[in-house]
Amino acid sequence: MTILKQTLTILLTVMLMMGCSDLKVTSDKDNTVDFNAFKSFSFLTWNKENSSLINELDKQRLINAVKSELMDRGYAYQESGGELAVSLYIVLDQKTGTNAYTSYYGGYGGGYYYGPGWGWGGGYAHTSYSQYDYTVGTLVVDVFDESSKKLIWQVVASGTVDDNPESREKNIPRVITYMFKKYPKEKIKN
Repeated sequence: MTILKQTLTILLTVMLMMGCSDLKVTSDKDNTVDFNAFKSFSFLTWNKENSSLINELDKQRLINAVKSELMDRGYAYQESGGELAVSLYIVLDQKTGTNAYTSYYGGYGGGYYYGPGWGWGGGYAHTSYSQYDYTVGTLVVDVFDESSKKLIWQVVASGTVDDNPESREKNIPRVITYMFKKYPKEKIKN
């Protein structure tokens, strides 16, 4: 049974890593702050321009995932007036990618040639390419000390946005969990 548990744990870890494979995460914190001293948090309102970039369902998924991460660390959620103020900010950037494939058909061909570059002729190559559009999303989570209005932690994640709503429902919590691995306060073990 122990080997089965270890195997499942490794398999789950690999699957989660694959889900975040194109995700780049960076974070920064104020090293003078004791994150254990705070007891509660609340969310700041969405920026008006930023709010229109994603639908209400994805906004709620983001808020719920961040809320879950902070509550798992022992902070209590408050509608307003929390000791920590959390801000979510999104940037979407449309990109175009290119795929190219070259096929080479080698072999002996033609005849014997004289002059510069003489020898047996052989093969030919064909390259085809296609372009595709995709969206790169950047999510910024800022955590402020509400009393001083000072930024105390920031995490930024960038990666390709999934167009499938069902996948986003599963991936948004995974991405937030991955981002919060860098949070200065550990999760409370049950």
